[in-house]
Amino acid sequence: MKRLAILLLCLLVCLPATGLGEDFLVSDAQETTAETDAGESIVDTLKGELSNAASFTAALAALDTGNLLDAVNAFTKLGSTYGADQYAAYAYALLLRLREEPAEAEEQLQTLSGFLDSDYQLALTRASQLHRFAQDGKYGYVGTDGAWSIAPQFDWAEQVFRLESVPAHDRGNTDYAPQELYMVAKVFVGQTEVGESDVVPLEGAYGLVRSDGVIAVPARYTDVLWAVDGFAAVTDGSACTLYDLVAAAPVGGQYED
Repeated sequence: MKRLAILLLCLLVCLPATGLGEDFLVSDAQETTAETDAGESIVDTLKGELSNAASFTAALAALDTGNLLDAVNAFTKLGSTYGADQYAAYAYALLLRLREEPAEAEEQLQTLSGFLDSDYQLALTRASQLHRFAQDGKYGYVGTDGAWSIAPQFDWAEQVFRLESVPAHDRGNTDYAPQELYMVAKVFVGQTEVGESDVVPLEGAYGLVRSDGVIAVPARYTDVLWAVDGFAAVTDGSACTLYDLVAAAPVGGQYED
């Protein structure tokens, strides 16, 4: 009986410990599963963040290189991540202007005031809407309000100003100077004739007028070779001259080419 009592006492002591051990084993397993799930969740989140960051970087690269359609699509896919929705709207506005839809571009940019250089792009878009108009056989330029921005004084002129002639602008610069908006158009003074769709220059000389009305290059050259990023090259048939369009003055002397 004494031995039986001792045996029962041992069982009473051991049984709770065994049950408690099983509880610990179940608890450890649950915690391990929870930790694994949490770890996998963190990894998935990090992978998503890295993927989004890579996509955002690629979208910025497309915007910087002028691949506007690719930029619009890439930013749109990111939704509001990193403010991609604003970048998408910005890139789309530039795309609209490139597609010669300045009114739509202006409307889009008006909603982005303060974002990147949207205010500069808005002013540039408005300036780009100056277009040629004739009065009494002379050409000048009017704005969207129908008022003369540049009085009629040329015998022929390009229909619109050249966007590519605007001086280079830093997209991060929100405090732009007025001269960053200067665009030029090719103009002609001399004899013309009426062609099938436009007046055609015959004998005379070409120059460049700036969008603020300043004659950036006087009309005394046989041709304008190019006008890009605030500079232009013109020729008189025997030599070439470079012009700073902001200063409205020649750069250096005459060049063979």
